[in-house]
Amino acid sequence: MYDVSFVDDLAVPVVSGASGLVPKVKMITTFVYTVFQMYGMGLNFAPGKSAVILDFRGQGTRKAMLEVFECQGSLRIDGIHCVDEVCLPVVSQYKHLGTVISFQGCAAEVAFRCGLMRAETAKLRKILRP
Repeated sequence: MYDVSFVDDLAVPVVSGASGLVPKVKMITTFVYTVFQMYGMGLNFAPGKSAVILDFRGQGTRKAMLEVFECQGSLRIDGIHCVDEVCLPVVSQYKHLGTVISFQGCAAEVAFRCGLMRAETAKLRKILRP
């Protein structure tokens, strides 16, 4: 009998100078994909399922950002042998299980939660104030 596990989420922090960040992310994505394949698992590259948040800092930032935007805001991952080309979208924030993840700190998360609260409170006002 086999043990079955469900592995759902993975976040991999990558630290590098601006000029080395994109190549590192591509290399790590290829490595993770390969290791997952070795154990019979896969990464879901479907739209909205996988993304990368990049925060360029220091020397070479402008050049690195231009490189990403020349590729329509995504990273083409070489070395992954799939039917379709694998492109990892570059996003400024990512929503996962109701939480907004971003390099802008918690401001986006607080604004999102306040918006939810206002929407729900508006519904209650209609009920409580006839």
